[in-house]
Amino acid sequence: MSEAPRIGYREVQRLIEEGAQVVDALPPEDYIKEHIAGAINVPLGHFSTELLRGLEATRPTVTYCADNECDLSARLAARLIEEKFGQVYEYAASLADWKAYGLPIEGEEAGVPRAGGLARRDFPACRPDERLGDVSERLGEHSLCAVVDDAGVLLGRLQRNDMERKPDSPALDVMHPGPSTFRPDVRASQMTEWFERRKADAFIITTPDGRPFGILYRVDVERELAAISNR
Repeated sequence: MSEAPRIGYREVQRLIEEGAQVVDALPPEDYIKEHIAGAINVPLGHFSTELLRGLEATRPTVTYCADNECDLSARLAARLIEEKFGQVYEYAASLADWKAYGLPIEGEEAGVPRAGGLARRDFPACRPDERLGDVSERLGEHSLCAVVDDAGVLLGRLQRNDMERKPDSPALDVMHPGPSTFRPDVRASQMTEWFERRKADAFIITTPDGRPFGILYRVDVERELAAISNR
């Protein structure tokens, strides 16, 4: 018996675009709360051939579960191979990884406000060797800038006042290295606690590969939560 290849989120996206079916191995109560958009629930704990009726054995099939420590996706992939499914893949990083990249989910909790949905995606970014005076000119309404390397990975953070104090300095010399970041799937209600704890007005939201996703401002979170409470 061959083992299902383990793939990452980019391969999952490509396979979905090409017509693959995505299968959630988690219990029904977890699937109902949230799952990858379009996924079909085949809970391994209740596995039966009856549950496979909605699947096509000839189509590429991707299994996933909760996170990279959960083995349900690997075990379900093995079962599907036993059932003669021809092209089976395991998304080992699973739902936690998918959400951390801010990718589409469905379910009862899919509409909960999260950092990714409220982050401003048009954020300014700069190279380490850029002159701060030049960077400040393109800040616009933003109060900070993400310093990134050639691959787009976050190296540090610059505040507007940093740039105004030392306009002729390169970003690398002034940036705050290792800034606190959060993933797109963190709930807005949790972020209010972090804003208060760190006495911060903004955080850079990053994906698990260390690349900036957007900038989340305290004012945007508070506005969204206030709107919800007034409904």
